[in-house]
Amino acid sequence: MAAEEIPTYETELAMQLRTRGLVRTVADRGSRRLDNNHSALIETLATILNATDAPPIDLHIEEALAELNGPRFFLVQHILCDLIPLLNVELDVLISFVERLLDAGGNDLAADAPSTAFGEWTKKDPIRPPKVYEAACSGEKLALRQLFTVLRMNADAEQALMFARADERELKLAAISALGAMELDEHYGKVFDILLQEASSDDEDTALRSLEAGYRAAAQRKASAPAGFDEQLGRVLQTRSPLAVHFAANLLWVHREGLTENAIDLCLAAVTDVNPDNTGTISHIDQAAYRLVGAGRAEHVVRLLGELIDRSKGRITLDAFQSTYHALQNAGSDVLGGAVVYWLLNGGTYTRKCVANEVCGVGNDTPPFSIPKSSLPPDPSDQLFLCRKAVGWFFIDPLAAVAIPLAVLRDGSPDIANDVLEEHTRAGILYTFVLAWLAIMGDQERAERLRSALLDHAPHMTHQIWVPDRRTDEVFWDGDRDHGLSVPGLPLNESLEAVFDLLNRVMNEHPLDERVSAVRIHLTPMLLTACRHYRMPVPVHIWQGQDRSSLDSAVSERAASGLGDPAVEGWATLRT
Repeated sequence: MAAEEIPTYETELAMQLRTRGLVRTVADRGSRRLDNNHSALIETLATILNATDAPPIDLHIEEALAELNGPRFFLVQHILCDLIPLLNVELDVLISFVERLLDAGGNDLAADAPSTAFGEWTKKDPIRPPKVYEAACSGEKLALRQLFTVLRMNADAEQALMFARADERELKLAAISALGAMELDEHYGKVFDILLQEASSDDEDTALRSLEAGYRAAAQRKASAPAGFDEQLGRVLQTRSPLAVHFAANLLWVHREGLTENAIDLCLAAVTDVNPDNTGTISHIDQAAYRLVGAGRAEHVVRLLGELIDRSKGRITLDAFQSTYHALQNAGSDVLGGAVVYWLLNGGTYTRKCVANEVCGVGNDTPPFSIPKSSLPPDPSDQLFLCRKAVGWFFIDPLAAVAIPLAVLRDGSPDIANDVLEEHTRAGILYTFVLAWLAIMGDQERAERLRSALLDHAPHMTHQIWVPDRRTDEVFWDGDRDHGLSVPGLPLNESLEAVFDLLNRVMNEHPLDERVSAVRIHLTPMLLTACRHYRMPVPVHIWQGQDRSSLDSAVSERAASGLGDPAVEGWATLRT
């Protein structure tokens, strides 16, 4: 019974090919036969199409391809590419069929599969490659488009060398690319001679194609290209044309193993001039930088990223280099820490802003980097400068900001230890808060003791508070931190009463409900959440959590109850 089914199936398939064409037939049947029947379908199609009375393979092809889109097209293409090497059809018919598939595939990564299938077809019969060469020499565009693939897949180095010396530009370019992609064996020396000669061409396409082929061939042999290639590379990259910059990025990404140290430096210098609008080239630079980090060249990459960001004046950011940034993270917290140190020390405003956006985050339990001793600058003044930049740029994430001053205190110069401590504890809000809470609890003894300790051991500190201003309600909720008023220099050297008198005056002059709408409509927890989220101090008005109408009434109540000093306790119960 099985023997009867096969001819019936072939007959039905042949009828469908004659009426609907090859592409539609594959689209109809292929989706149901990607399991064990896939090979049977391919073999049956080949048998029918290789017969003397076979229907043409391009029947209704234009309409059929227009009906396919997305994944369905590539499913059909996959089956057709398995079929193409098995066909016995004329060159002009098949090459035209392949061309239509290539055009329909567009720029997808899988779109070049029909060319590979055509190359396999030429390998099946030794008379087929010469026919392609003859057609290409006569200027047939379809044959020229497939010449690279045919030369490469047939490893025809002798023919490629002949075409590389030709005057016809398209022949030359295809042959040069093929020489770089094939196994050269005994032709290695002759190939590099011709590639180096063509690399000196004044035609940019020819020079770049020759250089790429040379470095690619060297990379395949796990060796560096001859030194003469570097000289020509430097000459070509001097133009900084978009094509040259893209070429440099591609060399670093795909053929780095064939580059000398000098060639790597030349390419790194070239890609810093990338146009910020050329997102394709920037993507290639990202991939190249990712691989450079994996190859132990993180320092090169860190310098490169800083230059790219600052030269573009912020049009290029670390968002465009997420692969590279993840590579730095995966290389270890010390590697990322070294990058952060370099960017803070040597980067401009745009670079430092990008770094802050990456390493700072609200609610982080630990900073995403650590600072190894080796990454600290040797000069004490540079260490102090680094601390200032860290605090200035990472202020939204105290744990990230403090990591660098702590590293300097631990591993930096002891000559600046006091300067670091004083600079980064000068603007204190925490002690003012503790002092207020001691007063709220009525513990005047410990409040006085804390005041004396601060005067004795931290005379450099400018104890202060922060209060919202009229701009706060407009910008605070979107994360803007440029608002509010700082009240520094609380008079600890006078008395606690003087401190709280000043706090009371500030609150009276800057009523919280007039400054913050959330407080005005009784949603004070929203303000507290925003303070936590954006790393802003809690306004002094709500330190206690109650609200009283006036200082006088509060003082009178506390005095009448005998619960402590009226000046201190009166402030503590005022306006929350």
